[in-house]
Amino acid sequence: MNNYIVEWSLEPLESPKILKKCAKCGKIQNFINSNCFRINANGNLQDIWLIYHCEKCNTTYNLSVLERTKISDIDPIILEKYKHNDSILARKISLDKSILKSNNIITDWNQIPVHVNKSIISSSTNKDILIIKNNFNLNIRIDKLLSNNSSLSRKKIIDLFQSKEIICNINSKKNTSFNEIVIYFKKTDLLTKFI
Repeated sequence: MNNYIVEWSLEPLESPKILKKCAKCGKIQNFINSNCFRINANGNLQDIWLIYHCEKCNTTYNLSVLERTKISDIDPIILEKYKHNDSILARKISLDKSILKSNNIITDWNQIPVHVNKSIISSSTNKDILIIKNNFNLNIRIDKLLSNNSSLSRKKIIDLFQSKEIICNINSKKNTSFNEIVIYFKKTDLLTKFI
C-alpha cells in the first residue's frame, strides 16, 4: 500500500472587502477592490493608490500603495502593470497585510472564496501527509476546507479529528490564519479522499 504526501496551495479567488466609514453613507460599509490604480507623478516622485468603491453608494477610497517614491526605485515592469490596471497585481496588493496595516485598514478575511491547487509530492513515504500552504495567511477553518475539498461531510471530518484519525497542530473548528500546516492521516487510504 502506497502512502502519499499531498500538497494543497490555497489561492484566494477575489480580494477581501475592506471595512471603513463611508463619507457619503455616514457609516461603516464594505469597500470593494476596483482593480484600478490611481497614479500621480510629481517631478520624479510617484504616488500610487489602489481604488476601492463603497458597496452601497460607489464612493471611492484610495488605498495608498506607494507614497513619494522615486520613479527610478520602481521596477519598470511593475510600474507598467500599475499603469494598465493589472488585476492580478491589484488582487495581490489587496491581500498584502503590510500595505493594509500601514493604511490602518480592517478587512473581512472570512468571506473570501478559495481555490485549492492539489498536487502529489511523493508516494515514497511511510505516512500519509497533507501539507496545506496558505501563502496569503487567509483565515481558514480546517474542517470546512477539508470537507469542501473531499467527499466527506464536515461532521465526518470533525469525527476523524476527535478520534485522532486525522491530526494537526491547530484547532480544526476555528478560523485560523496560518502560513503552512501539516495534517497526518493514521487511517490507510483516508488521504486518497483529499487528492
